[in-house]
Amino acid sequence: MKMDNLQKLTRPLDSDDIELRVGHFIGTSGFVELLAYKTARIDTKRLDEVFPFRWRNHFERDSKGRLFCTIGIWFEGIGWVERSDIGVESFSDGEKGEASDAFKRAGFKWGIGAELYSLPKIKINLKSNEFNVEKGKDGKDRAAQTFNLKLNEWTVKNDNGRIIITDETGFVRFDSDKKYNPKPTETMQEEKTQPTDTETPDRTITDADIKKARVIAGLKPEWIIDTVKTHFAKEYKDLTTVEKASLLKLIEKELNK
Repeated sequence: MKMDNLQKLTRPLDSDDIELRVGHFIGTSGFVELLAYKTARIDTKRLDEVFPFRWRNHFERDSKGRLFCTIGIWFEGIGWVERSDIGVESFSDGEKGEASDAFKRAGFKWGIGAELYSLPKIKINLKSNEFNVEKGKDGKDRAAQTFNLKLNEWTVKNDNGRIIITDETGFVRFDSDKKYNPKPTETMQEEKTQPTDTETPDRTITDADIKKARVIAGLKPEWIIDTVKTHFAKEYKDLTTVEKASLLKLIEKELNK
């Protein structure tokens, strides 16, 4: 085997090989950070493609009980070259998940999917039907995804370092070239009924109205900044009159909690 096969082994993963999951919710408004990852089958697939019948793996535990996976590749004129890493047991799959994690980490040591470590932070707004807010045992509100969030059907495209994520409807949910990403509407029909920038509420909402309402509600200026970023994916100075009216309703809602 030629060493230049390592270039084939470490080439960026195809979009179909990258999966997404919710890393954590930021607050309870549906603003989340997504994590991109590979499954163990991707490492097996890549190794079989580049080094068919020329690779092997084995597992062993160290004196502290930690599970290591070692992936070895046979190179002509050199022999077996091995790289190892430790796995972390998962809550759902136990030892099976630990073995899978160790195998994937060892694959990273060979450069399979290494570009996933250099991805930008993927923060997006979810639709209202893609998450629920419930009270936890400590009495605090907790956000959690619903079955309507179909991350397994989303596509991750790496265009020379520009990351574009499209959902199952074809809507672009994340573009690393944009400072803020839009919050999608629930359906196309809803999108058509949204007020346009040329429409105005019953009366013009001014900055003074927003400030007064914020003070009455006891909200810090940072709350306005974060809320505008989360709900409108822009800065306050860029809000339209219609959006300011919506912001005022959000403040009133917060006041009535």
